[in-house]
Amino acid sequence: MLRSVFGKTVWERRRSMPWWIGGLGFLLIVTILSYPSFKDTQGLEDLFQNMEPMLAMFGVDSAADLFSPVGLINARMYESIGILVIGAFAISMGTAALAGEEDKGTMEMLLMQPISRRSIVLQKHAAMIVLLIVMNTFLVVVLFAGNPVLDSLLSVRGILAANVGATLVGFFFGSLALAVGGVTGKRGMTTGISAGYLAAAFFFNGIANIVDGLKWTQKLTPFHWFTRTDPLANGFPMGDFTVLLLAGVVLMAIGLWGFERRDVVV
Repeated sequence: MLRSVFGKTVWERRRSMPWWIGGLGFLLIVTILSYPSFKDTQGLEDLFQNMEPMLAMFGVDSAADLFSPVGLINARMYESIGILVIGAFAISMGTAALAGEEDKGTMEMLLMQPISRRSIVLQKHAAMIVLLIVMNTFLVVVLFAGNPVLDSLLSVRGILAANVGATLVGFFFGSLALAVGGVTGKRGMTTGISAGYLAAAFFFNGIANIVDGLKWTQKLTPFHWFTRTDPLANGFPMGDFTVLLLAGVVLMAIGLWGFERRDVVV
């Protein structure tokens, strides 16, 4: 396994992955366990009704949505903290893939191996995709296990769709970081641009829900294509997920193109 770039990349994440997965799992478990306290609390619903403009920034259409399993989990996982964590994880892997190796001075060892630059990029990207799948598969297991607490109101199709979509969002941000790293080779710039876009995309996707003049900006964010049709409630939006997939593939291709044509700092 460690004789391949793929295996080496996965192995290097053996210590950090449990923390990423554990953090997301803890957030989801706490959210599920809090549902019985939310569902029959009329006073809280009345309170949140006065906060609906702010809630709209997190994709919550009405306060009543927070008191349904789909609305509560979306608000905590797939439209706020959880999806940001997934995006941050993907950016960390995309940054480390090329710009990180150059920054540490370890790219020379990779390039000395009988392996093409294209294979290095593709294997590192494949490792990121596999770890994203592992992360979201764990969330699927938690949701299935917790569904009885949620009165079994989550559908199998919805659970799978939400986590496939979250994986695609991670794929997009990881590909963005790889693209910037492949073109520039600069770790600081890669992290800054990728994390900056993550924050800006999240902000504009939310603020556009309450500012009509900014509605057009939502289409420039992966969050819009992930949550627009509410996959946790409605299942797979194949068109929207295809947009996310194609955008990620294009960014990966840009990173590959830049890395193959640039003089690499070693």
